[in-house]
Amino acid sequence: MAALSDKFFASLQKYAMIAPGEDVLVAFSGGADSVCLLDLLNTYKDRLCVSLRAAHVNHCLRGEESDADEAFARAFCEERGIELSVLRTDIFKTAKETNKSIEVCAREARYAFFSSLHPDKIATAHTGTDAIETFMMNFSRGASLHGLASIPPVRGNIVRPLISFTREETELYCKENQLSFVTDSSNLTDDYTRNRIRHQIMPEMRSIRSGFENCALRCIDSLRIEDDYLRLETKKLLERYKTPDGLFTKDFGNLHKAIRCRLIASYIAENTDADFESKHIYELDANISNDGYAVTLPGAVCICVKDSLIHIVRESPSSLSEEPVRICKNDLHDLIFNGFRISFSLKDGPHNSHFKFNFIDFCKIDDIIEIRTRCPGDRITLAKRNCTKSLKKLFNEEGFPPDLRPLLPVIADSRGVIWAYGAGPDKSRLADTASDKILIIDTESAKNE
Repeated sequence: MAALSDKFFASLQKYAMIAPGEDVLVAFSGGADSVCLLDLLNTYKDRLCVSLRAAHVNHCLRGEESDADEAFARAFCEERGIELSVLRTDIFKTAKETNKSIEVCAREARYAFFSSLHPDKIATAHTGTDAIETFMMNFSRGASLHGLASIPPVRGNIVRPLISFTREETELYCKENQLSFVTDSSNLTDDYTRNRIRHQIMPEMRSIRSGFENCALRCIDSLRIEDDYLRLETKKLLERYKTPDGLFTKDFGNLHKAIRCRLIASYIAENTDADFESKHIYELDANISNDGYAVTLPGAVCICVKDSLIHIVRESPSSLSEEPVRICKNDLHDLIFNGFRISFSLKDGPHNSHFKFNFIDFCKIDDIIEIRTRCPGDRITLAKRNCTKSLKKLFNEEGFPPDLRPLLPVIADSRGVIWAYGAGPDKSRLADTASDKILIIDTESAKNE
């Protein structure tokens, strides 16, 4: 136990997380990590000379289970005399109203609530294991150094005192101190990328190398240090090179490519909300002397090189994609949309269950359907995985390039998405043994036609 408390204090000191006299608010979910964090801070608050509070958010996503987590948090804090603030919020409703993903809405709600309580520091229970999982997620997406540096120990007034702990260590702490905790059932499935990494890849890595997590944390710590140095250097240079008209590139040849690319990326991030990738930055860097060169980023943003300047030109989104095509379901015919050939075929029922994930019940769609691209708020229930996702998140998870995602075909009617590229039919539209007529949709690239 002494070793874990020593590791806790070492992290606080290494990253200068908490100063004497500060008011610390713990984000308290009731899971093993947050129970460990809250108990450590409560045990040593006098030694640290801090005041301590906790905050719990009930997202109302898991019904009785969410309510049980809230009840646990209340009982845990009441037993120890810790002031607890609770927010109950219908995140699913918020996501539907704002056309954002549930994950984004939940995160925004949590941090807005924590900030509204005006603490000096917000302590979250992210562990080193969380950092490794995030590293792997970012690595799989082809992230740059900044993404590979993973979760920062300190970001503004948000601190993560358990960033050097493994999840096994937080659970050991709870066991040795006879602390109960709750388990979020959504963490037990493989519906999410992080869970698949947690359940499948992490155990395999542990079997390959003993002490894998400690080795990975040393790697991540080194990446953070180097990323921080490059970030500070880039910040100083950006003030020198940016102008009201764009990013001045005349002297870029004297800079190392690592700095040049960071300058370009920082300038774009500072002036747009484009979801760009490293390939866009490398492409611009390779053409900084090519007057008139331009690259279009996701989000209808065009970056141009002209007169020794990199500057931003916004395009109309309609210029990137064809207009939606409305068609009567009784007059279905093959068509080309955004470079994809979409083919429709009909067959008589009854449904053969062998094809249950591919066939659409013709009677379960409106008379008029629309072939279009993704719209804000579009969601689909995946038949094979029995889970509902936004198309924005799904296209991202499937690894489609960002510049392709706005062009992918979607078929919908007045009730919502019928079918989406890469996902197939929505579960609610699937054919079954009672289906009289079955619709099959196929796609292929039409670039060579």
